[in-house]
Order: sequence, then C-alpha cells, then structure tokens
Amino acid sequence: MDSMTGWYRIFREAGIPVDIHHEEFVSSEKLSSYKLVVLPFPICLDNGFNEVLQQYVEAGGMLLSDPAINLFDERLFASRVIPGKGLTGLFGCRQKEIVSAARPKVRFGEAETVCLERSHFSERYTEVAGEVLATYDDGDAAVILHLYGEGKAVLSGVNLGMVCTPPRVRTEKPDGPAEAAVKQFAIGLARRAGVKCPIAVDTTGVTANLLKAGPEGLLFVFNHSHRPKDCRVHLDQRIGEALDLESRQGMPVSESEGRTVVEVAFEGMGVKVLRVK
Repeated sequence: MDSMTGWYRIFREAGIPVDIHHEEFVSSEKLSSYKLVVLPFPICLDNGFNEVLQQYVEAGGMLLSDPAINLFDERLFASRVIPGKGLTGLFGCRQKEIVSAARPKVRFGEAETVCLERSHFSERYTEVAGEVLATYDDGDAAVILHLYGEGKAVLSGVNLGMVCTPPRVRTEKPDGPAEAAVKQFAIGLARRAGVKCPIAVDTTGVTANLLKAGPEGLLFVFNHSHRPKDCRVHLDQRIGEALDLESRQGMPVSESEGRTVVEVAFEGMGVKVLRVK
C-alpha cells in the first residue's frame, strides 16, 4: 500500500493523471492506451497478467517495476529465478541478491548520491543486458532499462514508491533530498515514455486537477501552504471562462504558448473549485 501511495503521490503532484487497475481485470487492449505502466512492489503477480505485461512492452509500451517482481509463485513458494515467472528476458537481468536496507545509497544518473528513506529492500542484479540508469554507492546497478520488442522495461532494485509515500508519523520529515531525487527521476522516465502533463501550476505548494464532463468541467486548485498564494494554472484544455463556485466571481482566463491559463488567488490552506467551459 505504501508503494502504491507513493507512486500516486509522485504523479499527482506533477499533474499527471493516474488510473489504478487490478491485475485480474486488465487486458492487453486496455493497457495499450497507456504510455507508462507502474508495478508497485509486485512480489506475486497473476500468471495471466505476466503475459499481458510482456505483450504490452513488446507492442511499444513502457513498464516500470519496483524490486522483487514475482518473488513468490501462486503457491507463495519462493521463485528459483527472479524476476520470476519467465520475466528475466523482459527485464534483461537476474537477481543476484536482495536484502533489507532501510537507507540504501543510490545515484540517479549524474546526480548526487542520496540515502533513500523507507525503501525497505535493496535488490542487486547479475547478467545485466540493459542500460543502467542508477547505481548503488559501490557502482552496482540499481535501476536497469531493457529494450524489449518495440518497448522498454525498467526494473528498480529499490522501492521508489515507498520513498515518496506521505509521512506516517510526525518524526518523519517530508520532501527531503531523497524524495526530490526520486520524483525527478520518475517524472523523467514518464517523459521518456511520452507522458505529458495536461495541467501544470507555476507556484510551488499548489496543485490542481480537472474533472471533465462533456463541454463543462470542474477545476480544483489546492494551496498546501499556510501562506496566501497567487498562481497560474496552465491547461491543455481550451477554456473560455472559469467561475468560482463559492464567490460566484469569474477568474481571469488567457492563453499562453498554446495553453489556457487560469489565474487563481487564495488564502493559506485554501481550496478553489471553478466551473470551467
């Protein structure tokens, strides 16, 4: 659950829409509409779903997985080879070892090495046939990208989603260097997969979501800071007007670089709900 929550937080804060599917009710046809599919800590996947994943990547999709994929089979017996259930060819590597590691040290690309809080596991690999995107502090591969068919399969040896799960106790400090590094890395992978952000906010501490229903929609804007904020929300969606449902006042709407811009001002910890059309 922490892995899924963390992944959801990464994409939500970046303005990237997320759908959550259950492995037993998803098909190759359904996955084909997605640029990126993420597997949060997939220690035991349904046999049929493994075939769907291979078909998805082979057809041109991008798959991103947390460590220990198919660590167990359907009987909950430990797999002899990991990635299990025939997925070694998909990810282009084999597990060498996996250990509990509360703070593994990882370097993403050319960035500085960071200690990943709440990662839980540290998985290392052998027979690496793909591109190494991140390394442990001793130089071993931590994240691997493998070309498969027309697509790409990325396997992470650390629990990237867990790193970004919201703090569960007051002693945990949010938004540290590790979270920032993981978020930047994950969003970079999403962009590499062709994912675009349909909505963006130019002010830190403010997020926005758009709910569409026919020609009209609701734009939700959240100020997560205790300070008043003035912000500009940039939308791919063409909008002519935006009405604040609480004050009944219209918000300024303009265009910039081919995107609609809605200007919003509110108090600390405020929320605006705008009807747009």
